[in-house]
Amino acid sequence: MILNSIHYRQDHLPKIRIEARQNQHSWEIDFHDNGIGIAAKHRERVFVIFSRLEFRSVPGEGMGLALCKRIVQRHGGRISAVDSPFGRGVTMRIQMPLDFDGHVDGDMDASGEGAPLQFGAD
Repeated sequence: MILNSIHYRQDHLPKIRIEARQNQHSWEIDFHDNGIGIAAKHRERVFVIFSRLEFRSVPGEGMGLALCKRIVQRHGGRISAVDSPFGRGVTMRIQMPLDFDGHVDGDMDASGEGAPLQFGAD
């Protein structure tokens, strides 16, 4: 997520702020940046494996945020993209339960459903 904040920016210096807070049932961790942002209509799509928006000048395969989502879900949490407090950019918000016991029902792909996410040949 931090590399995305650095790569997907305009001609200004990147600003990244990480905040964590605990509420009654979970930890909420925000990664704020002042980059180019993600339009609200694309905020779910960026978490789908191999999905990229129209920024071909930035190298990548469209795997980073999908893998972040997978890791967060495997720990019982959720990740989402929301508006950044900087007036531009995006905030990646991770919510992790306080009482996670290490068990996730079934295997999930990057969208949170179906078979495990696998790469490479058998």
